[in-house]
Amino acid sequence: MLRLVPRLALALPLLALAACAYRLGTGATPDFKTLYVAPVVVEAVNLPQASALLTTQIRETLARDGRVVVVNTSAGADATLAVRVSNYSRDRLMSQRGDTGLARKFALNLDTRATLTNNRDARDYFKDRPIRATGDILLDNPDGTGAYDTQLQSEYQALPKLAETLAATLKHTLLDTW
Repeated sequence: MLRLVPRLALALPLLALAACAYRLGTGATPDFKTLYVAPVVVEAVNLPQASALLTTQIRETLARDGRVVVVNTSAGADATLAVRVSNYSRDRLMSQRGDTGLARKFALNLDTRATLTNNRDARDYFKDRPIRATGDILLDNPDGTGAYDTQLQSEYQALPKLAETLAATLKHTLLDTW
């Protein structure tokens, strides 16, 4: 009987926890099962040819999540996601040591507006919701000459990371509880 008491002391908390019905994940289920991601519209003139990269990243992130099925046409979808890039800007975070008028580090800001529409009754779940993705770039020349002329290359290389950040934020906005 004495050996049974410690076993019961261990078993009771385990049984109590098992009865709580805890589940992993957010527990949120969206009102739609299939989703069409329209090609991203880029209104920012200083961000040419970003539509394909942004659209692909958003589609892949939502498809990997698994809570909705991403389809190729709006006709076969319960809902449609439309994203517009309204602004692309950079803010100086750090100046060069020798010349404070020249930037060495920038914060990149990708401002978008997202609309999620129910295709069955044409009502919007949300309309023109602002979504911002941010990232940093450092303008250093790896050859050690001190020349900081790598801004365009750094921004080009940072765009996939901005797209990934935007896609993750959109995924949480669409699929988690709101």
